[in-house]
Amino acid sequence: NRQKWFQVADFCIFSKGGAGTMEEIGIELCNLKLGIRPRVPYVFFHSEYFKDLEAQLRRMSAEGRMPSWIEDYLLFSGDPETIIEFYRKTLRVL
Repeated sequence: NRQKWFQVADFCIFSKGGAGTMEEIGIELCNLKLGIRPRVPYVFFHSEYFKDLEAQLRRMSAEGRMPSWIEDYLLFSGDPETIIEFYRKTLRVL
């Protein structure tokens, strides 16, 4: 049921979670890469929890196993002000 809500959102926020959260992240990133999903911001909201995922995605991009443009739509942060600025920049709103 939660996954259906991602399809109507202009942005996705992932919080600390378990296997279901990791599945949702995989589905969303795959849909973004394939163009099934519009290019919208993805926020990984936790200052420490997603560090390994961030490193893995950056390595995949550097090695050409993920399109590098995807990095422009990802933010790993626990700071609400940073997130607001990221949304403004990515969605091109004031």
